[in-house]
Formats: sequence, structure tokens, C-alpha cells
Amino acid sequence: MIVLVVCCLVTWVVFLDSHSIGMKHKNLWVLGTFLLMPVAVPLYLIRRAQFLYDHKLTPRQKREAQERAASRKRREKAEREKQQWEQQQRQLAQADPEEVARERAARYREKHEMRLRLDEQLSNQQKRHARQWGINRQ
Repeated sequence: MIVLVVCCLVTWVVFLDSHSIGMKHKNLWVLGTFLLMPVAVPLYLIRRAQFLYDHKLTPRQKREAQERAASRKRREKAEREKQQWEQQQRQLAQADPEEVARERAARYREKHEMRLRLDEQLSNQQKRHARQWGINRQ
């Protein structure tokens, strides 16, 4: 009998407290407190403390949260722009596949010529260094 009265009183206190501070799942906490008081009350107190102090951020935390939000917006905008660009490229490829093939061939030629020039520069540099350092390459 005494246990039932204590359980009801603790449940009433949890009910009033959870509704006054605006916790989520208020009724679940009340039901859990009534049915499993030894387990639910410590969990409720822990969750209550987390809920109350979760909204109090330091100025540094607020600034970091704003920076993260701004970064997320920039990243989402860049992703949208990338998707739009890719869609435009697909549409261009479907509209004029010959032009796209010509552009790809031109880009490939430019890259190939650049590779050849860089390879030549590298071999010249290696020869120059070999002469400077007196290394005989076989």
C-alpha cells in the first residue's frame, strides 16, 4: 500500500515536472515512472538534465554551430550547382553527340601534348642534373 502511494506521488511529480519544462514524450515518462519506478526515475533525471542544459550553449558553441550551418548551406548549394551542370552536360551530349566527341578529342590532344612537353622537360632536367653532379647514366 505504501509502495503504491509513493509510486503515485513520484509519478505525479514526474508528470508536473515533464509538462512544466516541455520535455518530449512526457506521457511515456509518466507511464514508465508508474510501471517501472526504480528504473525510470534515474533515467528521467538524467534525461531531464540533458534536456535542460542542452539548450544553453556558450558563445563559442553558438558561433561554431552557425559556421557549421553556413558550411552545410554552401556545400548543398555547390552540390546543386554540380548536379545542374552535369544535367546540362548530359543534355548537350544528347543534343549534339558529334560536337561532344570533337571536344573530348580536342581535350585529349591537349592533354597528350602537355604530357609530351612535360616528359621532355623532365628528361632534359634529369640530363642537366646528371651533368652537374657528374653522374653517368647508362
